[in-house]
Amino acid sequence: MGGLSIASSLFGAKGKRQKAAARNRAKKQNWLHRIAVRNTKWYQALSVYGAKINQFYKGVDDTTLTANRGYSSAQVSLNRKFNKVSRENLVGLTKFLRGSRNFEKTGQSIARTNALDYGNMMKETNDRYLQLTLDKEDYKKHVKNIHRKAGAHQDRLYSDVWAQPIASLAPPGPEFEPETLGAMDYFRAGVSGFESWLGARA
Repeated sequence: MGGLSIASSLFGAKGKRQKAAARNRAKKQNWLHRIAVRNTKWYQALSVYGAKINQFYKGVDDTTLTANRGYSSAQVSLNRKFNKVSRENLVGLTKFLRGSRNFEKTGQSIARTNALDYGNMMKETNDRYLQLTLDKEDYKKHVKNIHRKAGAHQDRLYSDVWAQPIASLAPPGPEFEPETLGAMDYFRAGVSGFESWLGARA
């Protein structure tokens, strides 16, 4: 009787361990599935972020090229105005010198005429330099506006990539139940057999 009780107890414990093994397999399969889902989401996030990074650098390059074209155009325009003023001043000086051929001759009327011509030439020259000064201020404002717009556009581009994706924490591994018979199972079976033997003798 004691032997049968021991065997029965061990078979019962073995059945529990088999059910525990099935539960362990289910836990492991579920855990592996959660890991796979996490990895898939992570790779998708990296792919999307990589595309945004590429778009960001392309946008920065395009913005830089556009700004440089604006700077160059503004500089060329200002240089042309400088050249125009230089040419007009040279024409004015040449005109004045041609009209002052009698400069060395005496006479108040000639001196008065030369003085008036010189005054007109200097007024026209000053007017040109004044306009050129205003043009330089417009040029500075235009360049500053180009820089501001380029910076604002790059800030908008950066707003799409400043937050880098962060991988979520991996799900913790499952806690498995014992799948093989342990010392306690044999001990319980022994106790059960001993109690059965005592009961049979009573």
